[in-house]
Amino acid sequence: LSAQEWTRRGVSLGFTPRVRTFTACDNAMYMLDSDGKLYTSADGADWSDTGAVWQNIVGGYGDQVLGLRNADSGMMLTSWPEVKEYRMPEGFPVDEYTNMYRYQSEWMSQPVGIIAGGVDAHGNVSSRVWGYDGLQWAMLSEDAMPALRGATLIPYFSYLSGKYVWKYNKYSTLMAMGGIDADGGFNRDIYLSYNNGVSWTKGSEFMRMPEFIPGLWCLDNVVVSVPKTSNLDQYWREMPKAGLPVWYRAAGVEIDGDKVTWYCPYIYLFGGMDASGRLYDTVWRGVINRLSFMPII
Repeated sequence: LSAQEWTRRGVSLGFTPRVRTFTACDNAMYMLDSDGKLYTSADGADWSDTGAVWQNIVGGYGDQVLGLRNADSGMMLTSWPEVKEYRMPEGFPVDEYTNMYRYQSEWMSQPVGIIAGGVDAHGNVSSRVWGYDGLQWAMLSEDAMPALRGATLIPYFSYLSGKYVWKYNKYSTLMAMGGIDADGGFNRDIYLSYNNGVSWTKGSEFMRMPEFIPGLWCLDNVVVSVPKTSNLDQYWREMPKAGLPVWYRAAGVEIDGDKVTWYCPYIYLFGGMDASGRLYDTVWRGVINRLSFMPII
């Protein structure tokens, strides 16, 4: 995506894939076949059987892929290629949970991976958020957001006003959108978390999926910083400079004479299914509108 180019390659898998289980880790890709066999590939073209048989893949965590395995004693949470497993806790989702979001801060020795929603072993649509710290899973919140299946998590940011109404601060924000609620209806609201999934608030009426986008569930997303350029001589008249040092310029902005370049973080939504299970072939792109304007330098 950074080069805005795609290359089509023919792949002969030799097995029937469950495409929704496709997961990329740091050094390999993984996918289950229709019988639950776990396959791996380094390049996406050549795939080999790991010998493991799983119920589902949860997500990638560094060089490990995390999943669920049926055992005589019940459902197990497991990993590959380093096999660490233990009994799945009650209420953990077994299908239709979000993509796994991973983050790390200076106060952590290991990253934390997060999933939300999904359907549990009893067929109940879940509102729980679960986190993985490299050793085990733990529930981070319950009922802080509506019960949804097939939603997607998007790591982004937002602006909140500070002490002065004219001053807004930038905060890391996790967004949850799409999916189907417990009543079977498409979710058109967007939910925001400023603390990595522990608590959630519903976005305002201006932060909803627009009506022209069809209801989506089990969709994927990627955030890409797209370079945008503008020219100062189109909008500004040059006046004598006050001699401010260069570090007063807005962060992330490149200036070359009259040419200004900044990077606009677009959200791309792709895939997803309609109510009948038909796969969409449309890619949607959106961004906070103010970020598409040339910044004040």
